[in-house]
Amino acid sequence: MKALLRLSILLCLVGVLWLGSFLAAGLPSADPWQAADLRALNPTPNASLMALLARQRGPGCEIRLDFLDLPANYQVRLRAGDQAYTLSPQTAAALRLQADLNLDTLTFSLPLCPPDLPLTAQVNGEAPLQTALNAPPAAAPLSFSLAFYNVFDPAFTPAQALRRWDGAHTGPHGERHGLKGLLQAAESSHTALILLDLKTPFALSALDALGGLPQIGRMEAAGLLHLPAVMYAPQDITSLVFSRSAAQAFGLRPSLEYFIVSPPNLTRPFSPQADLTRDGLALETRLQFYQALRSGVSPLLGGDLAKSTWGSGEAAAPALAWLAARPYFRSSAEILLVPQVSDPASASSFCSPDPNQIAFWPIGASYPALEIQASWLARRAPSVDPALAAVYGDNQAWAMEMVWAQHPAPQQGCKQRFCWLASSHFFAFFDLQGGKLTHLWHDQEQWLAPTSQFFVGFSDASDWNLQAGLAADPGQRTGSFAEEEQPFRPYRAASLKPGRLSLQAPGQARTFTLTDAGLTMTTETPLQTELLLAITPARRFSPGWAACWRLEQTPQQLRLGWQCGPIASIQAPAGSILAVDSPLAAPGLLASPEDPNVELPAGFFLPFPLTRLRLQLQAGQSVIIAP
Repeated sequence: MKALLRLSILLCLVGVLWLGSFLAAGLPSADPWQAADLRALNPTPNASLMALLARQRGPGCEIRLDFLDLPANYQVRLRAGDQAYTLSPQTAAALRLQADLNLDTLTFSLPLCPPDLPLTAQVNGEAPLQTALNAPPAAAPLSFSLAFYNVFDPAFTPAQALRRWDGAHTGPHGERHGLKGLLQAAESSHTALILLDLKTPFALSALDALGGLPQIGRMEAAGLLHLPAVMYAPQDITSLVFSRSAAQAFGLRPSLEYFIVSPPNLTRPFSPQADLTRDGLALETRLQFYQALRSGVSPLLGGDLAKSTWGSGEAAAPALAWLAARPYFRSSAEILLVPQVSDPASASSFCSPDPNQIAFWPIGASYPALEIQASWLARRAPSVDPALAAVYGDNQAWAMEMVWAQHPAPQQGCKQRFCWLASSHFFAFFDLQGGKLTHLWHDQEQWLAPTSQFFVGFSDASDWNLQAGLAADPGQRTGSFAEEEQPFRPYRAASLKPGRLSLQAPGQARTFTLTDAGLTMTTETPLQTELLLAITPARRFSPGWAACWRLEQTPQQLRLGWQCGPIASIQAPAGSILAVDSPLAAPGLLASPEDPNVELPAGFFLPFPLTRLRLQLQAGQSVIIAP
C-alpha cells in the first residue's frame, strides 16, 4: 500500500509539472527578440502589418506581429499549421495574447511547434504575410544614424545653457525641450547618438556647471555617444585645438574625427523627416524605415537640434523605444564625416599636471594668451553674428598687457581714446568713451572684463545698430565704473601722472589710483555704476570649476574668486552695493529643469563666469580692488 501511495504521489507531481510547463508555454518570454527572428516582411508599401517574427522556445514557439500603428480594436487572423486563431481584444485573455499599443506589437505563444511550422497572418483584407517558423531572416538588419548639430549653442550664460539643456518652453512648438530629454531617451532605449558640435570649450564648461557631463561621459563610455572634435571652418586650427583640449580636460574620449561647422563635412544629407509627436515617430517616418529596410539604404535622421522635436523628451522617448523594440533596426554611431587628408592639430598641444590649475592650458602660453584666444573663439561661435562680432573685436588692451607682462613695471599713457596705468603687479586699461575701466589684470590673471569678451548678441537682433560702435548691442556691458544712464558719454583725461588718472566729463569726474597693492576709484560726483568682475575666467575650462567658485559678502566688502585660485577683494562704502548679480549665485536653479513660474535672477543673463556689482556712490566715496 505504501508503495502504491508513493507511486500515486509521484504521478501527481509529474502531471502538475507537465501541466505547468504546458501552460507556461502559452506565455511569451522576456528574452529580447533578435534580428534573425524576422521571418516575413510585408512588401506592400501602405500595409498596417509590417513584419512577422517567430522563434522556437523548447517544444513551443513565439510569434510577434509588428504593426505600423496598432489600433485599439485590432483583429488579426493567424494560421499556424492547421490551427486558425483570431487575435483581438476579445480573445486576448483566452489566448494569453500580449498587445502593446505603445510599441505597436502583438505577441502570441503556442505550446507545440514543429520547426517547419507554416505561419500566415492577415489583417483586414490585406495581402497575407506567409512564412515558416524556420524560414531564413527576411531582411538584413538596417543601420540608421541619429546625428545632431547645434546641440548646445549658445550656452555662454546660465539662462542660455539651462534652456538648451532643459528649457521650459523652448521647443519648436513651445514644448519643454533640450539636450537632456534626448540623452535620457537615448540612454534608456540604448540608442546611439552622434552629437556633431558638442565638444567646444564653452558647451563643456556650461554642461559641467549644470551637472550634465557625468551622463555624457557615461554614455560615451557605453558607446551610445559619438562626439567628434569641432572645427568652426576649414583649417580653423584654433577651434579644433580648443575642442580637443577641452574634451581632454573634461575627461571625454579623444576624437580623431572632426566636424566642420561651416560648411558641414557630412558624407550624406539628412533624410526627410516629419516632426515627432507625443506618440513618437510620425507614420510617414515609420513607413520610411520599413522602405529603407527593404532597400537596404541606411537613413540619417536628426539635424538642427534647436529646431527639432527630437529635443522633446516626451516625443523622443516613445520614438526611440519604438525603434529599439524592432531588432531589425539598429542605431549606429558610425562616423559620417568626410575624412581629411591630414590632421591639422593634435590634442597633445594642451596639458596640465596640476589638478588645481587650469586643465585647459597651452604649453608655454600666458593667461592673457589663453584668454584672448578664447575670446576670439567665442566671437566665432555659430550662434554669433559675424558682423556684430566684428564691432567688438578690438584687442588693444590684450596687446598692451602682454607687452607689459614681459617686464612688469610702472607706466602710464594715453593714445586716442584709450589710457592705461600699470604698477609692478597690476595693469589697468581705460576707454574714454564712457570714462570706464575696461580691463584689469593682477600678475597676468584677469580680474575685470567687458561682457563682449565672452559673448556678443545679448539683446534682440532687431535692436542692434551696427553703425553705433560699442553701442551696437544694447545688452553689452563694455566696462566698469561707467555711468549707468550714459555709458558712452565722452570723457577726457584731465590729469595723467604715475599711478594716477583723472577723467572728466560735464557734471562728472573720477580718479583712478593704481599701486602694487591694488586699484582705487574715487568719484568726485554722485555716480550710479557697475563693476564687472571676471576673476581668472579661463578657470571655467577646468572640471568642477563651478564648485570652486566663491562669493563672500559683508556690508562693506565683497570677496570673489576661486577656492583653488586667486581671490579679489572689493571694498565699498556701507550701503553702496545695490546688488550682486552672478551666474553662480543660485546653483539650485542650474541643477533643476527650468521652471516657467520662477523668474531667473539677473546673474543668469550674464556670461559665465562674470559677476556684476551695481553701485550707488556719493561724491567723495571710493571703491578699492585689491588681493
